[in-house]
Amino acid sequence: MAKDENTFTDTLTLHLPVGSVNEAGVFTLRERQESGGKRSKRTTTTTTSSPTSTAASLNLLTESDEDVVEPAALLAPEDAAWRTESSNVSVDTVSLSALPTQPPVELVVKPLSKVVLPCDLEGNYTRLLMPAVRSYRIRPASWLHEGVAVDMITIDTRTEMSGTGHRYIGDSSTAALHIDNVRLEDDGIWTCQLEDDQGKLLVGRPVKLVVLDAPRGTYLLIDGRRLDPGNQFVPVKEGSELTLECAAEGGNPAPVLAWGMTLSQATLDGPEQLPDNLTIVPATSPIRTGAHLKVLRGHHNATIICVARHITLAIPMNASILLDVQYMPSFTMTRLPGFGIPIVEGMSVSLKCEVDSNPSSVPIWKRNDEPPPVEQSDDGWLNFTKISQAESGWYKCYTRHMLGIFSSIGYFLNVRYNTEIETEAEALNGEATDSRKMEVQIGGAVTLECDGGCWGHGPGMDPVGGPGHLALSRVVYQEAGEYRCVSPDPKQQDSWRAQLPYHIKVTGRPMVHPLTQTMTMNEGDKFDVIVEFCAEPSYTKVLWMSEERVYVPGGELRDGVQALLIEDGGAEACHRSILRFERVQRSHAGEWLLLVRSPEGLADASVSLNVTLAAGYSHSNNIAPDMTRLLICLIIGFILRTRP
Repeated sequence: MAKDENTFTDTLTLHLPVGSVNEAGVFTLRERQESGGKRSKRTTTTTTSSPTSTAASLNLLTESDEDVVEPAALLAPEDAAWRTESSNVSVDTVSLSALPTQPPVELVVKPLSKVVLPCDLEGNYTRLLMPAVRSYRIRPASWLHEGVAVDMITIDTRTEMSGTGHRYIGDSSTAALHIDNVRLEDDGIWTCQLEDDQGKLLVGRPVKLVVLDAPRGTYLLIDGRRLDPGNQFVPVKEGSELTLECAAEGGNPAPVLAWGMTLSQATLDGPEQLPDNLTIVPATSPIRTGAHLKVLRGHHNATIICVARHITLAIPMNASILLDVQYMPSFTMTRLPGFGIPIVEGMSVSLKCEVDSNPSSVPIWKRNDEPPPVEQSDDGWLNFTKISQAESGWYKCYTRHMLGIFSSIGYFLNVRYNTEIETEAEALNGEATDSRKMEVQIGGAVTLECDGGCWGHGPGMDPVGGPGHLALSRVVYQEAGEYRCVSPDPKQQDSWRAQLPYHIKVTGRPMVHPLTQTMTMNEGDKFDVIVEFCAEPSYTKVLWMSEERVYVPGGELRDGVQALLIEDGGAEACHRSILRFERVQRSHAGEWLLLVRSPEGLADASVSLNVTLAAGYSHSNNIAPDMTRLLICLIIGFILRTRP
């Protein structure tokens, strides 16, 4: 097939920079079509109705940049009106020097306004004005929106009017595009292109048209479900994980979304400052953002808000929720007269129990797990007008809550005879010892009162806090024992001996604490696995288990493994159990389980054992007995077969 001398056979696909005439980044070479004549001069405007997108590859010219002929479209006769045939554009060659090299020009407009998009040819515009090229006649400019040619007419806007109702009007003198009544659909990248009489196509600098559109509103989602804007209260449980999403409806450009959280005044005035743990999740969409919150008790009545800011909004939009945190009850016990003052028969004594929970619940007093000797008031008071020694005992309060039944710590009310006043005086002088006994459930909380001294724990009086009251929360077994408040001033220590020590007893289900959950042992070594456990009431059964065997503490050695006798753990109600491997074998690898049972329940912990082959260790010691047995079996079988 014969080729035109100006047509090249090599075809190359070129990926253009972002923002060029075709967002897909490619042109297509088409067969050059010689028009054979000049365009006739028109006095009326015409339009086309079959726009097409530009093609997807291009032929590269071998001529140098000096041979590139720049378009003369901007110098076409002023009275010429051109018809833009976007579906019949014929291109043989595209000048690389004509491709846009600068970022898009950005124009921001309001809807229904009028805008003029400039056709900026960069360096090519200067060459168009050279006298030597004034005689060039090229086709009028065409415009593409997001790489697709638009239906437009071209006139001289200085002397002519469209009169056809077209919104897209090209200017024959400047190649600019006039858009009437801008719509949201006009938003995006616009590009102009010109073809000269030698078939070269030049592309103008892209124009980014931003059509403003105010967002219609914002809303929140939890677990993908849209929240009702009329109901701001969101019930959540303490300790749960809350995942929120905020989305905007409409808006161009996309609004800026931001999160915030405001705590309730009660939390702000409280002694404990909550951490700012509202975590922003990376956005997956320009109109949607996420946040994550670990729900704490102090988040009750907190407000979480999502704010949307936009160039069209004088006041930002927002969507918010109010957290209704459902949390387990905690108890506060009060005594009149205060703790530390001896109670003597005939005195007036009052005990009060307060419950902090959501939803709220009512405290109910018990003495020695039975109804109290006096009637309880509606606000939780037990009032003894003249207390007697018969009313001594363990007092505690409990409550029925939607999350279960919960109990306070136990307080031992000790009522003394009048004749014991002298003994009490001796106790105040440090010549007698006594303590205030308190009982608390595992995981509970208790507050120890002191006028300003420092607190010590255990026989060694290890410092644990102060000055002032000592608050223990989420109590564990290791925190049981004696607590004493000591004055930092030696001159006041005699009077401070009146502050009797507290003895805390922790009760509840067993708790098991392995030192580590994964261990690595060398084959042939001796190895101990140590696990600590605590239980009050005391444990009734302790077992070690593997996939094949059960070991009882103090039992015999089996398969090189023995569970030793239970040892003291160093804290009240705590113990240690040791599983000893006299000679580690490959078969010992795997999961080992320690089970502890008490009247309050069952607890377990697993330890994963990995067995490795130690350097220099041989399997011969293990293999030899097996080989001996095999050899004996073969000899006996041979004798039996050869016997007559």
